[in-house]
Amino acid sequence: MKYETWNKIPSHQIEALLSAEGLISDKSYCNLKIKIDAGGFYLVDDSLAKYNIIEIRNDSNYTDSIKLNKLYTGKCGYLYRQPKYKKELDNKSTFYILDFITHTNIKSRFDDRKYIGVCNYNEMTLDYIEQPQLKTDSLGTHTKGSGILAYGRCDGGGTLQFNTNLGNSSPSFSSSWDITQANYYIDFKCSNIKCDTISIEFIGATDFSAMFPTPNKVTVSSIEFTDSASVNEILRNGLRFHTQFVQMKELSSRRTFLLSVVFSLFISLVASIVYNFIFFRK
Repeated sequence: MKYETWNKIPSHQIEALLSAEGLISDKSYCNLKIKIDAGGFYLVDDSLAKYNIIEIRNDSNYTDSIKLNKLYTGKCGYLYRQPKYKKELDNKSTFYILDFITHTNIKSRFDDRKYIGVCNYNEMTLDYIEQPQLKTDSLGTHTKGSGILAYGRCDGGGTLQFNTNLGNSSPSFSSSWDITQANYYIDFKCSNIKCDTISIEFIGATDFSAMFPTPNKVTVSSIEFTDSASVNEILRNGLRFHTQFVQMKELSSRRTFLLSVVFSLFISLVASIVYNFIFFRK
């Protein structure tokens, strides 16, 4: 049974919905950037958090006006009920709202409890990131979170972070699942804002399966989509792919060898005990 657990292939799903509301421009755009390591865990390095972002470029050449429904009924609505934030939000005219959920089919922990903050880059913007909610059940570990990036009547760039790591360690000899491969599903939706680039980067050499659409750029550890047709296909139907982790194959071989040795020794010991019991009993 232990051996079967070790051969469990991890599966990771990342869902993110970005909506633009208020006064918006058709010249505004966003880019999705995700960085993960083999198996979907981060290495212990806080600097990597900056890669899990949606980069947003706001343009003040407004072309449309969208009602602010989500600000009053969604997760970020409580900001308006707090005088500290309501005053700042009342002065904003463009709002980018993020809702995300990430989950994996393997048990894991969520150590980062500092994933929350409010900061003003200048008098024209407000950036708010909500601390993700954690849930663990028989299906694995899930996190949900939200964020808001609000602008006054100005051009500007900003980012919305979202959590993709459900543990703070990398695959190891004792990991209770197949460390050589994983399945991924990326579901990124945009509402009232276009997306220019979707990129996913792994830590370490990675073999990617065939996927649709085909990436515009493939390296030993990353894939990137920049063609508008490819990006739009992902926004409509998501992206599924399989990965083989080159750096994990040797470690997995050593793990399998050790398991085989231990199992063989166990069988030999049992056989020896049975043999001695049968023949020496006579």
